[in-house]
Amino acid sequence: MFPLSKLLSQLIRVGSLEVIDATGGSHTFQGTEPGLSVTMKLSNPKLYTSLFLSPELAAGEAYMDGTMTFPGSSLRDFLELVSLNRNRPTGAPKAFHRAVRAVSRSMKRFQQSNPIGKAQQNIAHHYDIGNELYRLFLDDGLFYTCACFENDDD
Repeated sequence: MFPLSKLLSQLIRVGSLEVIDATGGSHTFQGTEPGLSVTMKLSNPKLYTSLFLSPELAAGEAYMDGTMTFPGSSLRDFLELVSLNRNRPTGAPKAFHRAVRAVSRSMKRFQQSNPIGKAQQNIAHHYDIGNELYRLFLDDGLFYTCACFENDDD
């Protein structure tokens, strides 16, 4: 589960995160302070690297495509756990964090590349599809509005 395991061992200082890997193996990352306990299941081994290199993007995509789930927990629990731990001092060597940031910065140039021709294709793909789709979830004037959820399962 390397390199993700290295990142998680440095991140979790409060609470605990159990990760069930793609082979069914269990890995627990336990903080030194009590807190929320979350279980995360990763069903694709490619996530070990993508979550390490681009955690925000990879986590969102993995959750949407169902390759990252939270049995007995929820996405909300996971985000709360990460939020509690994100800005805590880790005690990890600064060189490790500098290396992770350097890799992340160098990868963003390629991940976010959007030259003019590609940008036009991306815009057309998302917006040149007619109004039928948008009428399904926007109001009569086709305005975007805020969502209101009555409970965590909505």
